[in-house]
Amino acid sequence: RTLARDFLSTFNAQAVANTAWAFASLQVPDTVLFADLAARARARDLLVTFKPQELANTVWAMATVGQQEPELMAAIAEYVKQHRVLEAFNPKDVAHVAWAFARLGVVDEALMAALAGRILQGGLLDGCNAQEVANIAWAFAKLRLLEPNLFVQIARRTCIPGFLATFKPQEVA
Repeated sequence: RTLARDFLSTFNAQAVANTAWAFASLQVPDTVLFADLAARARARDLLVTFKPQELANTVWAMATVGQQEPELMAAIAEYVKQHRVLEAFNPKDVAHVAWAFARLGVVDEALMAALAGRILQGGLLDGCNAQEVANIAWAFAKLRLLEPNLFVQIARRTCIPGFLATFKPQEVA
C-alpha cells in the first residue's frame, strides 16, 4: 500500500487520467486505487496542470465505476469555474463532465451553468454528436437544472434533418 502511494505520487495529470480511464473502461472498480488517484489529482500543484480532456476523463472514470469522491469533484468544479479552462473544453469534454457530475449526483449549479454557457457559445453545440447531445440533456434533467436556452438549442440541434437518425435507442430513451 505504501509502495503504491509512493508510486502514485510520481503521476502527472495525464498518468492519473489515463489510469483512471483504463480501469473504468475495463470495469475494474478498485476503490482503493480510485481513492488514491483522486487524492493525487486533488493536489493543488497537480490539479492546475490538468488539460480539459484529462479533467473530463478523470471525472468520467470516477462516475463510470461509481466512485464517490466529493472532494475531488468540488476541487475540479472550482478549478474549472475559476480558471479559463472551460474555454478550451470541446463538446466531448463538456458532455463527459456534465454526465459525470449528474451520474454521481453532484449538484453544482454554478458549474453546470458555466457548462451550459460554454455549450451555447461559439456554436459548440453544433459540434456535438448524438451521444454528447443526449448526455448533456440527460445530465441537466437528472440534476433537475433548468437551462431554457440550452434546451431550446438542443431541440433545434436534434431537429436538423438527419441528425435524429444518428441517435441510438438508448440516447433517445
